[in-house]
Amino acid sequence: MQSAVWALSNLCRFKPQPAIEHIAAAVPVLVLMIQHPDLEIALDSVWALSYICDGPQERVQLIIESGVVSTIVQMLGIENTKFHMPAIRIVGNICAGIDKQTQITINAGCLPPIVNLLDPKK
Repeated sequence: MQSAVWALSNLCRFKPQPAIEHIAAAVPVLVLMIQHPDLEIALDSVWALSYICDGPQERVQLIIESGVVSTIVQMLGIENTKFHMPAIRIVGNICAGIDKQTQITINAGCLPPIVNLLDPKK
């Protein structure tokens, strides 16, 4: 499982990205894998989602429609800091979209954990 998630993450990482129709079926699986007890699988899954939503609105919308935004926002506040970077990339990619997409992250409560991450004492 770990190798498959890692491979998918790397396929989505570089340009040109795979066509959205080739990776759309993987998104629900990645969403499930972010809850995996093996932290490497979970982390690679979050990175894969961050790479998938790096691009046009359609990619961002794919992530939004997966229902994972609230879970990603929650990751901004967990103690394991390895999850912060890919989570903040996902939130940033969504906020770079249209206003409606940005509002979804705000409604999910992204502002308090982002402000907390900006605290220089951390």
